[in-house]
Amino acid sequence: MGRYLAIRIGRAALTIVLVVTFAFVVLRLSGDPALMILGPEAPPEVLAAFRKAWGLDDPIWFQYLDYFGAIAKGELGRSMRDGRPAIELVLERMPPRVTSNSSGCGQSNSSTREAGQGTVSLSLFPGQELQRLL
Repeated sequence: MGRYLAIRIGRAALTIVLVVTFAFVVLRLSGDPALMILGPEAPPEVLAAFRKAWGLDDPIWFQYLDYFGAIAKGELGRSMRDGRPAIELVLERMPPRVTSNSSGCGQSNSSTREAGQGTVSLSLFPGQELQRLL
């Protein structure tokens, strides 16, 4: 059992590292964030100040470690457009049922109850086609 859990946790950790790395690479390949936000007509000193303020003038490996460390701490950063915390922007766009704790608990309880009822009904009627499919 311990070996199984270790394998599952290791695979989950590897998946998280790969997803974070992929997101970092895609964001960096999309172009210079300073040029994308300020536009190509922005003066060079404004672009340099923006890059310094957001840490874009640091070496790429340092940016990656900083990015990964912030995500590991649960800090999604701030929006480059309006300066608000990114988590606020994410929560604004989520449906209310996902962000509400009370409805989430009720839904998980009903799902657990329904799964239990399905298991009992399958055990009461052995040999049925549905049971063979599962």
